[in-house]
Amino acid sequence: MQSITNSISTQTKLKALFKKATEHGLFSLNYDTYAHKALKTMAKKKDISMLHVRWDLTEIVSNIETAPTIFTDLICGFYTDKMEYEEEYFDTHLMEEMEKGRTIFVMFNLSNYFLLDVQYAAGRGRDKVTQDDRAYTHHCTCAIFEPDKDGNYNCFYINSHGIGMLDSTSFEIRVTRRRKKELKFKEPIDVMCLKAYFKHMKEFLEIHSESDIVINYNNTKEHNYYGTNIQAGDNFGICFAIPIVIWYYLSNYYNKRRLLRKEAVYEKHEFIVPSMREMLSKKQLILLVNSCFAGFHKDYTAILVRQMTTKHGYSLRNNTSFCFEFPIKKQKDTKRKIKYTCLSHQDMRMIGELENFLEKKGTLVIKRITAGVVKCVTQKYIKKIIESHC
Repeated sequence: MQSITNSISTQTKLKALFKKATEHGLFSLNYDTYAHKALKTMAKKKDISMLHVRWDLTEIVSNIETAPTIFTDLICGFYTDKMEYEEEYFDTHLMEEMEKGRTIFVMFNLSNYFLLDVQYAAGRGRDKVTQDDRAYTHHCTCAIFEPDKDGNYNCFYINSHGIGMLDSTSFEIRVTRRRKKELKFKEPIDVMCLKAYFKHMKEFLEIHSESDIVINYNNTKEHNYYGTNIQAGDNFGICFAIPIVIWYYLSNYYNKRRLLRKEAVYEKHEFIVPSMREMLSKKQLILLVNSCFAGFHKDYTAILVRQMTTKHGYSLRNNTSFCFEFPIKKQKDTKRKIKYTCLSHQDMRMIGELENFLEKKGTLVIKRITAGVVKCVTQKYIKKIIESHC
């Protein structure tokens, strides 16, 4: 099988890549798709469960106070070890997989994630005018449920926006085509929804589970990816590709380490990336995610290697300044927002440098990620395996 980074090509235009992605269901909110089959097929470690679930944020956020009831009827889709497609209640199947002690990867299709103001032309001829409208955009995130030594589970949530997720503390509800209502909260929408879901799961497990499973989750960097915004510089919307990259490395390097190397004329640095299992056990979520994208550009690799081979012992809880240049006001605002995340000085230093790099490169890295994902998922080797199960 051709790897996800060996599939990188800058020859194909983004328009053609998006067309191919659409044809193979990579943009689909449905569960039973070619893309889902391909992801299951490309995994070397076959005992990691993969579930697809859709969350309608307009429904969840609007009724967040009644959390135990809004999550009751959520359905998830998955393929069995024999590649047979099935659907089940999300809470039920999640419990069943946890009772088996499996690592679980959940692909979240977040519908109605963000309300976008758009303009369109109305009328004809001289009566043609520009009017405002509001439409929702969708988003794709993921979570890894990893068992610990006590038989409980840690949830690790990954939104490609990383530290940018801290700004998502309000949610807009579309009332009419021109009117909207804004709901404001004290923490990110994603975190708030997950807390509500795990409140529901706690009650569900107490009633239905034969074992005393506890799901550990909080709002710190140990359970949420508050790292580099991988989509910095993305003007097209490639959120569908980010969880696929995470899944590729989780299912192919769960027990395997990797070597990252930065070479220059006068220096040579190497960094051994721990296995995915090791990083999950140590709750190194920022390293886990960034290491998955290091192979898409040599400069990304160089920054990550340099950051990980340089030790820093500072914390943002004291009065130390950021290592990257922020305006004073933004520094104060950011410090206030990240206080509960437990992000360190070293974390922020790496986040700042990688985001600056991605923004400067614009669509180049975005295109390389998209090309790697689309071409890997649609390669002939995987198609033949899928056809053999039909």
